[in-house]
Amino acid sequence: KTLTPDSFAVDLSIASVESKGTFTEGGFFSKQTMQRWAETDERKYLFAPHRVIQMLYTKVPEIISDLMKPPFEVSPLNYQP
Repeated sequence: KTLTPDSFAVDLSIASVESKGTFTEGGFFSKQTMQRWAETDERKYLFAPHRVIQMLYTKVPEIISDLMKPPFEVSPLNYQP
């Protein structure tokens, strides 16, 4: 299998974290308010034409199985030299 010049893949990772509340720490003159954070939630996405997804699944299937959502087809770019 070969790829054409209009082949592409865009890898996107989004990490989000939420505040679980606040707490105060320190003495009368050095009191600080701090936040408690929840665990980081990381989501991975891959945008690519069908042909690229097929090649990735053949060569490195663990990348495809680690995505947040199953792959979906994106129209190829119109490449004109």
